[in-house]
Amino acid sequence: MGLTIRYSGKFNPNASLSDMIDEVKAYLKEENYKKICNYLLSLANYAAESTELRKILEIVYEIYIKYSQFNDAIRIAIKLNEEMYIKSTFLSCSSYSTQLQMAFQLGRSQKYLEAESVKEDLKEIIFNRKASDFYK
Repeated sequence: MGLTIRYSGKFNPNASLSDMIDEVKAYLKEENYKKICNYLLSLANYAAESTELRKILEIVYEIYIKYSQFNDAIRIAIKLNEEMYIKSTFLSCSSYSTQLQMAFQLGRSQKYLEAESVKEDLKEIIFNRKASDFYK
């Protein structure tokens, strides 16, 4: 019963989304960021407005970038349909194998990345020109 009283006193049941997200972000650590992102993503399914959904996804994207989870970050960038996020995520990753995975994700979702610094073999995968070579 004491826990219920403290919980009710600390959290307002009519709190806005931004208040709740700020509360969740306060507990963000290396050990629990994945759980927090999963929680926010499941919360996004119940967003009442598209602006709320977008805000939640942007926060999850920022968390994934902060902890260098580029595959998850590009998945969220694709959901947001934000070219700037897609490009910056792809180009900020230095691991070729991770870029290869992201190239397949981009190719599958038909989000084509135009950038000079993208290697030619990755461009082929992004544009789905070599997808069948990898699925033998």
